[in-house]
Amino acid sequence: MTEPSTPASLDSTLAVRRVGRTTQVQLCDLTCPERLALMSAKYWCDWKHEVGQGLFKPMREGDQITIEIHDQAVSKAVQHVFTSTLAYEVFQKAAKDGRFDGLNPVAAGNRLGPWIWAGGTMDEAQVKALNEVA
Repeated sequence: MTEPSTPASLDSTLAVRRVGRTTQVQLCDLTCPERLALMSAKYWCDWKHEVGQGLFKPMREGDQITIEIHDQAVSKAVQHVFTSTLAYEVFQKAAKDGRFDGLNPVAAGNRLGPWIWAGGTMDEAQVKALNEVA
């Protein structure tokens, strides 16, 4: 397993994090962190299972993947996350391997948890650096 301090590579940029002390989860490609989707815990668990089993079929256009999230519990609008085919495949394998089961509640006083991606966990300094680049 990759060490938590290892920066995300282009093949492992699709990531999730817990939202505060709620049961909601955010999903985004870390190369574009302002484009994210919010999911309820139930939707996240069902969707993660579909992804891991190969049942979820995202829209593909060349090397790009568009993930549509239809979680009426958190948004009336369809939410979109864009990523690469390679990043989605790495995420799919990580979902199948149970990599994302440990989305623990965020520590008191923190608004968001760390990003969990297929290769490790991004610390706050890495996320801040990534946000400044995007």
